[in-house]
Amino acid sequence: MGYRFKDHETVPDGVRRITLEQLDKAVEKTQPKVNNQDEAIHDARVSFKKLRALLRLARVQNNDDVYTQENACYRDAGRRLSEVRDVAAMIAAFDKLIERHADQLAPDAFAELRKPFISTRRKQQSDKN
Repeated sequence: MGYRFKDHETVPDGVRRITLEQLDKAVEKTQPKVNNQDEAIHDARVSFKKLRALLRLARVQNNDDVYTQENACYRDAGRRLSEVRDVAAMIAAFDKLIERHADQLAPDAFAELRKPFISTRRKQQSDKN
């Protein structure tokens, strides 16, 4: 569900509250206790996208420097997460192809194509620890 301003709060207070809620969600999703890492990364990226949209809505014309810095911060955080998500998506795509066409493909049909993604995934996981 999207975020909403509350009836009793001012716009600056609402923006501050929503920003903190979205940041909390993004941080929560990147914690090791999360069951489905790929889904958690997707959800964290969505939080960053919502933050950037909120920044655009609340942008004050006389304060472009703050907007530019904050927007770049959330954009870059989302990009770092997208690298992890992209690797997972490629591995899943190969796995689904093999599963879907199991009667036509050898189980290791995409092994060579999967190798760099598996290697990158292992590196990402070891960097995280």
